[in-house]
Amino acid sequence: MRSIADGVADGVADGTVRVSSPTGTALGPGRYVDVRPMAVTAQDRPLRDAGPMSRRVVFAHPPTALAFEVDLPEATEGWGPYLQAGLVIDPGAWDAPLGDGVRFSVAVKPVGGDVSPGNGGEVVMDEVVNPRANGDQRRWNDVLVPLGRWAGRRVEVSLVTDARGEPSSDWAAWSEPSIVMLDVLAAGRLERSAAWVAKVALGRTG
Repeated sequence: MRSIADGVADGVADGTVRVSSPTGTALGPGRYVDVRPMAVTAQDRPLRDAGPMSRRVVFAHPPTALAFEVDLPEATEGWGPYLQAGLVIDPGAWDAPLGDGVRFSVAVKPVGGDVSPGNGGEVVMDEVVNPRANGDQRRWNDVLVPLGRWAGRRVEVSLVTDARGEPSSDWAAWSEPSIVMLDVLAAGRLERSAAWVAKVALGRTG
């Protein structure tokens, strides 16, 4: 694995990642966006037996968008660019009386392309995380998004969180978002690993 852009959280903290939220670009407790550590303990065994796993996250209460530009390398034989991140709702909201989860999405558009209002780019990931209702999501929900279509180009990547029908307890966060070059075999192993973790959480390994 080769890292291309692993400083998304740093970029949010220093202002090089563009932040759009109801409280503007200011960070901190009480704001819609913050950079902080978060510990998550999976709620199903055997994952729970590993205890709390701490990661650095970008807290992004919806509606929030984080946008940055990056030069994606040319794809080479067996290698390509990917976005990797963890999706999570703060464990403090898992047992809240209200809440229907958060929509996490990723959009990509070439820099210098259509910049007309409303053109947010092509959505390459669209996931709902609702651990209040779905026990299998009471953990780090790791995703790996292929970006090979834009290899060799400069693109803008947007990480967006949106509320659904019920905005209560939407304490959403992206853990350690980064863009990396992976070989196809490694990417496949990571995808299968994520699928296996989900099966373990659901008790469907038999």
